[in-house]
Amino acid sequence: MIKLQCKQCAANLQGDNNSQVYFCLKCSLAYNLEKNGLISFPVEYQKPQLDIEGESFYFPFWFFKTSWSTNLEPDNRTFFCWVTAFFIRNINNFGDIGQFYTLRNVQLLPDKKKKFKMTVADRNLNTALRYPEVYLYLKERTHKNFEELKINVLVEEVKMVFVPFFLKNELLYDSQLNCQYPKGALI
Repeated sequence: MIKLQCKQCAANLQGDNNSQVYFCLKCSLAYNLEKNGLISFPVEYQKPQLDIEGESFYFPFWFFKTSWSTNLEPDNRTFFCWVTAFFIRNINNFGDIGQFYTLRNVQLLPDKKKKFKMTVADRNLNTALRYPEVYLYLKERTHKNFEELKINVLVEEVKMVFVPFFLKNELLYDSQLNCQYPKGALI
């Protein structure tokens, strides 16, 4: 049995029965639940890019700094990738928010933690690590030699980032791209 306590301060970690990632908000650490224990990662709070009135929530995202190259262009390049740490209901209707952030180059802009409600993280690191390569293939799909393209990705840095969303009139507003989602699509 794994103790759900912070390794730094011994506080009980926050999460629920479906969580794959737990949080110590005092130490700003995310703990990914693994078979043999908890692995910690730093937590950041994203600065809202839009000022929206309404009830405030933080949604967790995995944030990866990667270097990548291809068999056709071997020079390493940096790629920042956002992956939702929560599952989106009806993703076919609403799209992949992490993909939107990644392909629109949303920048990591740290902010002070605010007293927002927290949502659970039910997508673990191992699942999230599949996405940088997928998003790079989506980004490069217009490459003239796409069918021959083989992408190599190296994850250099992993963080958990809480992004503010605002609930107003039963719609959740994304503070980065101003996308709107029905409340039931995300929480």
